[in-house]
Amino acid sequence: MSRLVNGVLLINFGAPEKLDNVESFVSSVLNGRKLPPPALEKIKERYRLIGGGSPLPGITRRQAEFLEQELNREKDCFRVFAGMLHSPPYIPDVIRQMVEEKISKIFVISLAPFYSTVSTERYYAVVKEAGKQNNIMELVHYTDSWHAHPLFLAAQEQRIKSELAKMGQQEKGCLVFTAHSLPAGDETVLYQEQYQEAVCKLALRFPGLKIRIAYQSQGLGKGTWLSPAVEDVLTDLVREGEKEVLVVPIGFVSDHVETLYDLDIKLKKHADSL
Repeated sequence: MSRLVNGVLLINFGAPEKLDNVESFVSSVLNGRKLPPPALEKIKERYRLIGGGSPLPGITRRQAEFLEQELNREKDCFRVFAGMLHSPPYIPDVIRQMVEEKISKIFVISLAPFYSTVSTERYYAVVKEAGKQNNIMELVHYTDSWHAHPLFLAAQEQRIKSELAKMGQQEKGCLVFTAHSLPAGDETVLYQEQYQEAVCKLALRFPGLKIRIAYQSQGLGKGTWLSPAVEDVLTDLVREGEKEVLVVPIGFVSDHVETLYDLDIKLKKHADSL
């Protein structure tokens, strides 16, 4: 490659695209541990119900393709790659590919809107280790948080307005924002702060609507998790007389089992029961 080409690495959590990949994905998330067969089968059933796999890796690849097209509008000097933490293409493999293609600089972007130890911190740690192994530490640059970036907020605003229009509730109603629940503690303070900041900025754009913050997809680990749970928020809103609610999964930039199953199937069933 004779010309200087900058590289952008989009990093996401990863997901199984087929049922055959669920076991290896879950094992990676659990740091190599394996679930008992009945527990694993329950997880597989969720993926069966959303079509047999997660669209997250494919969506991330398309995001990379679109970003590459946008960056090269005037001059062909960028290559955009997608890397995953817990499923192919794994971050170290993508870093190795970028080295082989003689990328001159690498700009790393976490696709997690809010900083946490299980997402952005972990992603960047894997990148740094791969950078050391390939002797390219000086080529790697990390993006700052973008949870309150005007373009991110504008995209959220546009989607919300579009859905409210379908509901016939542009000037009234209720928005319930959701993000992934995590074990509560000092390590999640920044995560909560960034989530709340993004929601507060968006709330200013919808002054006539009732706004609620909730958490979803709580894990099975012991201890206290971030709350309130979205199920509890919906229950309270029904008691307050609300009949229609728009749920906004602002903590996710790609559909995955958390949106397609936890919200579209499980939460809908809860809402229908109220």
